[in-house]
This record gives sequence, structure tokens and C-alpha cells, in this order.
Amino acid sequence: ARAALWRHAGPDGVSETDDGRWRPAPTVIDAGVRAFTDAGIDTSEVQVRSNRITVGDVQLRVTADGRWWRYERRGRTWDLVEAPSTDPTDLVGG
Repeated sequence: ARAALWRHAGPDGVSETDDGRWRPAPTVIDAGVRAFTDAGIDTSEVQVRSNRITVGDVQLRVTADGRWWRYERRGRTWDLVEAPSTDPTDLVGG
């Protein structure tokens, strides 16, 4: 998991994602939720906790620098699956 994190995020991303949970501004979270609802996901399926938005086995996390990260549940862990984006819409789907 750490190797995938390094591959997608590099050293700066590893330190950002290691920062853990924090409370972004509501407008930031709203953008993440909107990415899912614009993709056809019902809001009742969207769970928000701190800087993480989860729908099923997909989770978007936003870091303090404004980048969004897509994680997917693999068994009991969450793995980073692609490079970050400043637009959460880029990470929803597929």
C-alpha cells in the first residue's frame, strides 16, 4: 500500500495523506459530495466524515493543500488507486 501511495503521490503526497483527518470548510466537502451526486449517486448513499467522503467501496479524501485522493476498499484496508486531482469530479466513476 505504501508503494502504491508513493507511486501515485510522491514524497509530498505521502506526507499529506499521512496527516490524517481534519475538518475542511463545508464548501470543500460540498464539492466532493456534488461529484458523487452529479455521477448519479443518491445522497443517502454518501457518507461524510471529516475530510473523507465515502460511497460503498470508494472514498475521496481531501488534503489541506486542496488535492483530492481516490481510495478503494480492498479487504479491510483503503488503498490509493490514482494520482490526486484538485477537482473531485475527476476521481469519481470508473
